[in-house]
Amino acid sequence: MDKSTHPHAKPVRRHSRRALFTGLAAISALRTAATAVEPSDAPGDIDPSGLLVKLIRRLTYGFSTAELTHANAVGYQNYLEYQLNPQLINDDACTARLASMPTLTMPAFQLFAINPIALNGVVQEAAIVRAIYSKRQLYERMVELWCDHFSIDWHKGSCDYLKPIDDREVIRPNALGNFGTLLRASAHSPAMLEFLDNAYSTASAPNENYARELMELYTLGTPGNFTEQDVREVARCFTGWGYTPITPLPGAGVFRFDPTKHDNGPKVIFANTPQQVNIAPGGMEADGDRVLTALINHPATARFVARKIASWLIRENPPARLVDAVAATYIATNGDIKSMVRAAMQPAFLAAAPPKYKRPFQFIVSCVRAVPTEMPDGFDIRQVLMQVGQSAFERPTPDGYPDSAAAWMGNILPRWNFGFLTAANWMSAVTMDVFSFFGNRQSTPDILAELVDQGIFGGELPPHEKNLLREFCHYDGNLDVTQMKDLVGLAFATPTFQWY
Repeated sequence: MDKSTHPHAKPVRRHSRRALFTGLAAISALRTAATAVEPSDAPGDIDPSGLLVKLIRRLTYGFSTAELTHANAVGYQNYLEYQLNPQLINDDACTARLASMPTLTMPAFQLFAINPIALNGVVQEAAIVRAIYSKRQLYERMVELWCDHFSIDWHKGSCDYLKPIDDREVIRPNALGNFGTLLRASAHSPAMLEFLDNAYSTASAPNENYARELMELYTLGTPGNFTEQDVREVARCFTGWGYTPITPLPGAGVFRFDPTKHDNGPKVIFANTPQQVNIAPGGMEADGDRVLTALINHPATARFVARKIASWLIRENPPARLVDAVAATYIATNGDIKSMVRAAMQPAFLAAAPPKYKRPFQFIVSCVRAVPTEMPDGFDIRQVLMQVGQSAFERPTPDGYPDSAAAWMGNILPRWNFGFLTAANWMSAVTMDVFSFFGNRQSTPDILAELVDQGIFGGELPPHEKNLLREFCHYDGNLDVTQMKDLVGLAFATPTFQWY
């Protein structure tokens, strides 16, 4: 059967859906306009228990009734701490799903004998499986944040072999650790050294790509915090930083410093500023380490990283007092990521936060998490992410996929299609149990709309959108299983479900 068209043929059903979409589009325009307005300062007295649904949406890849049950049982702060300590969370069920992907744990040098397209496909699918099924939800969200922060396109040079190693040895071990440790691990990552050409940087021909992005994208932020002279000096400090050749032998593809390629002369960074660093001649590999220490301790780095975390968890363009709080925590804890997340997730900040628009990855994963769903791997969803432009590790520029509504709002139709096709089980390897979601029963439109509201939106679906879903149920009385699937697909198409 042709899966490019929906199987339902009753004219009245198509008319009902079309009318519903008209209403949804109008509501979407109103919501977009509303979120463009700056909220007032957070109120002083906040009841955290009223924020649990919102907390779940920010810490996880999508609301689920299981997460709400847990959050209700332990409360706001305990649920936050639970997610902040992934090592204490039993994730054996997710690990078992990954057992069919042996390359995730294979020694690095053995990976170099595998087809790199297959190798990276496994890492992409593992990210999808973990986002959907892992109980360590905040951890996986922070992995995604740092993958974009230290973005590497696996299509560049030898990154097709090196990025899977970077994912498991740089990003994942440090996602909720210390920012300085993460930065140093990235600086020594063969994938990063390859992607930004530092592996080919020599004293006679220093390459400035890594030096520039190290300051602009990873630490200091805007070029106003450094000069072109700083770029040149930092590039000199990292000459000779590279990696051993890629061969299927032990010791291949690991960091290596080549002293014959290093510019060993004196260097000065941040000249004539309070952060000036004088690097004496003869420092060899330690020159790069001195740069990293200076960047980690720079006040601009504290604010840049604070803004990144606040934007990721709370809102686009975070207010100064939120950034100040997280930056102060960076300084006080020497860059402890968990502590910065705690600072950002204070109830007052979350209460004042407007909705954030879901990027394609989060939207798709949140659909699958909302209703009981089984899939053997992430292949089908990986294909969808390729179509909507957010395949993991395939951003060609080093800035990572954007985390802004403006970047993603112009492509709504693929979201609607995914929601309907998934709810209708028209994706070959993704099985969504909609009948179980409704409690294996047929019921009244009021009850069905309420089940959708509670099960997918945590009881926070706006009345006007809930009424549109209820009206869809009215058109021919009780719904059969096919119509229930349509109802879930429509829920995924609502404006509210596009945001979190």
